[in-house]
Amino acid sequence: MFNGATAFNKPLPNWHFAIIPGSSEMANMFSSASAFDQDISSWIVTKALTQPASFNVGTQMASKPAFQPKWGV
Repeated sequence: MFNGATAFNKPLPNWHFAIIPGSSEMANMFSSASAFDQDISSWIVTKALTQPASFNVGTQMASKPAFQPKWGV
């Protein structure tokens, strides 16, 4: 969705991913979105048991675990 969006850094609060058969739908969602460092810990991602592969690789957010959603919770 935001893959490669190098200038994107806007808040994205309160998203609810209720229907996610597997985490692959979110794979690479922010990959290479290098400026993105927003707190998305409020996202509801209960159907995705683990963080999707390359979800946030290459982002500022990748180094901020507290900003990550709580996968499978």
